[in-house]
Amino acid sequence: MAQQEAAYQYLLAEKFYLVSMKTRLVFFTILFLLTWSACNQKQPSGNVDNPEIELPTGQPKVNETREPLPPPPLPPDGVVSISDYGFGAINKDTPFNENSLKEALPEFILKKESLETIRQTYEKYSAYKKNKKVLDIYPDSKNGNVGTVHLFTDEFEGPNGIRVGMTYRQAEGDAMNCFPGMEELSGYALCFNGGNTRVQYIFSHSFEGPDDQLPPPAVLSASGIVKRIIWYAGKN
Repeated sequence: MAQQEAAYQYLLAEKFYLVSMKTRLVFFTILFLLTWSACNQKQPSGNVDNPEIELPTGQPKVNETREPLPPPPLPPDGVVSISDYGFGAINKDTPFNENSLKEALPEFILKKESLETIRQTYEKYSAYKKNKKVLDIYPDSKNGNVGTVHLFTDEFEGPNGIRVGMTYRQAEGDAMNCFPGMEELSGYALCFNGGNTRVQYIFSHSFEGPDDQLPPPAVLSASGIVKRIIWYAGKN
């Protein structure tokens, strides 16, 4: 009986010890988690009692007024270009004379020239910028105003962002109405975008057939390049 009592007391003590150890383990685990959480809480930025303390990088000081941002840069020259209205300040009401054109194109150097064709000789003004021809300007024989403007460089753009030097595909030529050129434009494809007949796109190509025949669509798609863009004052 004494041995059984001793064994019972031993098991009871061991059980108490295990329960005590579990309790301690749970206690220290909770204490560790609380301590870790407190140490990792985000510290507030700045000091409320001292408004001159700097806030995180990129933020102004408290009570500090930032200088206004500079104005956005001016748009590139290409934004002012050929449209239904004309080229820049040139439109259907611009007189075809040197003074009016100089006023409309103050950044260009104008030279009065002529163009000889099979039928007749045309008077024109050529506009140069940095020794490079940018425009040819022709008169409207009916009213003495500007009749057409021919753009030769990619410095400026036409409707839908089309520029000289773009391919037929880039200009979405498949959606245009095209026909073969004549006289000065013989050997080129002349295209209007839909019903807009104020702006015309002149495409060079590799077609070697008759000048009065339009290249097949596959040839234009593979080799067509925008060589100039023309604005017409008397269309539409």
